[in-house]
Amino acid sequence: MTALDRAAAEPVDRSVVIPAESLDALLAALRDGGYQVWGAQERDGALALAPLAAAADLP
Repeated sequence: MTALDRAAAEPVDRSVVIPAESLDALLAALRDGGYQVWGAQERDGALALAPLAAAADLP
């Protein structure tokens, strides 16, 4: 069972830390569930919100 599977199986009543190497799997799972994932991205020296395709899109 992966960290993502454990997080999905347990109710969350506290903070959860997702390892950086699992972030792409989380983004894919959210997209597969019909969600559009947005996050901060650097554009022209400023931060802007935009759809995320991968964890590498984050600053």
